Amino acid sequence: MMFYYKQFNTIAAIPVKIRKKINGKMQSVLCDDNIYTLDTETTSLFVFADRAEKFDKTKPPEYYKTAVSVGYMYIWTLSVNDTVYYGRTGAELLEFMAMIKNAVKMRFIVFVHNLSFDFQFIRNYITDFDVFARSPRQPLTAYTATYNAEFRDSLALTNCKLEKLTDVFDLPVAKQTGALDYNIIRNSSTPLTDAELKYCEYDNLVLYHCILKFKSIYGNVAKIPLTQTGIIRKECQAIYAKDNDYHKHIKGIYPQDHKTFYFLMRCFFGGYVHANYIHANRIIKNVQSWDFTSSYPTVMLCEKYPQTNFVKSCVQRFDQLLEDDYAYLLDITFYNVNAKTYNHYISLSKCYDLYNVFTDNGRIVSADCMRCYITNVDLQIMRKCYKFSDYKINKAMRAKLGYLDRRFLLKILELYGAKTKLKGVAGKNLEYQLSKQKVNALYGMSVTNLIKDNFEFKNNEWSEVIQLTDIEVNAKLQEIAKSYATFLTPAYGVFVTAYARRNLWDNILKIDSDLIYADTDSLKFIGNHSDVIDAYNKKIIKKLRKACRDNDIDVALLAPADIDGNTHQLGVFDNDGNYKRFITMGAKKYAYEDDKGLHITVSGVNSKTGAKGLQRLENFQKGFLFDYDAAGKKLITYNDTQIPVEIVDDFGNKETRTELFGVCMRDNVYKLGIDGNYLDYILKCPNYSIKCSNIDTTHTI
Repeated sequence: MMFYYKQFNTIAAIPVKIRKKINGKMQSVLCDDNIYTLDTETTSLFVFADRAEKFDKTKPPEYYKTAVSVGYMYIWTLSVNDTVYYGRTGAELLEFMAMIKNAVKMRFIVFVHNLSFDFQFIRNYITDFDVFARSPRQPLTAYTATYNAEFRDSLALTNCKLEKLTDVFDLPVAKQTGALDYNIIRNSSTPLTDAELKYCEYDNLVLYHCILKFKSIYGNVAKIPLTQTGIIRKECQAIYAKDNDYHKHIKGIYPQDHKTFYFLMRCFFGGYVHANYIHANRIIKNVQSWDFTSSYPTVMLCEKYPQTNFVKSCVQRFDQLLEDDYAYLLDITFYNVNAKTYNHYISLSKCYDLYNVFTDNGRIVSADCMRCYITNVDLQIMRKCYKFSDYKINKAMRAKLGYLDRRFLLKILELYGAKTKLKGVAGKNLEYQLSKQKVNALYGMSVTNLIKDNFEFKNNEWSEVIQLTDIEVNAKLQEIAKSYATFLTPAYGVFVTAYARRNLWDNILKIDSDLIYADTDSLKFIGNHSDVIDAYNKKIIKKLRKACRDNDIDVALLAPADIDGNTHQLGVFDNDGNYKRFITMGAKKYAYEDDKGLHITVSGVNSKTGAKGLQRLENFQKGFLFDYDAAGKKLITYNDTQIPVEIVDDFGNKETRTELFGVCMRDNVYKLGIDGNYLDYILKCPNYSIKCSNIDTTHTI
């Protein structure tokens, strides 16, 4: 049962002492250990010259282009532990915040699931926020001295939508999905049904029970990390907390100046995601899907990484590279470049000084001239899949190679083992999910960019992003290197992804024309390539075992057993399914049929509603429109200069709203498309007609 906020009496604070940086200095602060959660529900309107309307699915998206979109809060809910209180206006929220402040008389932490959204509304009423954010409009925390309250984003902590928290973390309550019609116009005087109030209440209860589980692990709410990556970062920082020699080592290999740092960043590539153009845009039968098991943790464990600072190298030719001993950062210009394979490696976005270039959906096929910033690992791949008449090494830097610290390697294996052992164990769902997230976060820590351009939230406004000067970058690099919280260098992350791409491409090169689609750590292909899979598995197991022996680590840790006693070898190929029919129109755009039915993966389309809307695989072609219901995604507009609006709700209640800040949401459609240049390329290229017995000839583009 939910209570009107004026029914709140008081609450006994549970004081815990925490350390916070205030005005640049670490200070002791008392914090209340009770759990508070906040949620808002809002109405979106579209204001035309002579009227304001709610969203209408019968009208096309173009209809709303001339409208001013606005959004307003009509109810807020704030839980004090498992008791949920509500109010209808911003003034009432401020009154309740003051009541809590007076009751606990110390800082209290309020968890908000997707703080970015709710913050846009509550900043209309609380105007003294001190914000910590990853980027503009992405606050992780927002502290108000007026109410001594710290708002935290629980979505960043869980990386999980509210409706999925119950299943993921095995909670005793669930979100009341579907109980609130978002297309009804409401204002603060709109009567709400019991079902609608229950919906609002349970949004808070779900989050309360989720935070309660995290509190049981970390001891108090203040110690709960802000993000998924922060969870494992705290554990690793504890490992190295008192190791002065290790911190001295990391300080020595951290980028020393802006030139080295920017060279590193230019050499960083993410995962390889691409469709093989010779099979694109047509239905292929009998496709297999195979994944690497924990690709990034695998290469972190078995490969060697820069263990000295990068220094200038005078190499002029490839045969001068000492790749067994050194990692290289390379600035190279290639001449008369031509692909030797059906699949194309280097991304157009990573190239400079291009002349007469020809691309395959953003990947280089040929160029008269092409300049790239790459690692020596990328160079190994490029030499196998491109030919060129000449090259010039414009600049090279090198660092001595070595394994990552043994304690870090043991942490990787510990987390992989925990994930394996906890999967499917009754009552251990939270521990399993945290272990799974920690394994993924190991890589995330290695690529966290701590050198970010300047922006701030000041005077209740987000500033423009201002690029750091070279002097500011140098100062930040020195500050980070000196910090005892630093135990990794960005050079590690650059090579983690490079090694993972090399593993992927070692297999792509062997199946080349049979590859259908690749995505970071997975391959979808036709034909029998069990020999390729077996050879890779043997190779990676051998490499992993050598790394364990070299670091005096028990090789048995590479293959932990699950609850049923079955072992799961780290790093090997795992069959992810067999598709009866498959079609792709490019990166992150494909659909397939298997024994369970039709599935789609398209950026901008909900996978479940999208498959239902598509109906059949033959419809997956240029021009197919996923309507509002099928697309299943929201178009979200953040407004900072809203106009005053009279909101007449669906029951005739009128209310004039003047809040400046709001968010407007409406359903969106999605039309399947394929870049014209890409379609022209795959249709006109002779290889597109390559003989393939797996083509479904009943479907043509």
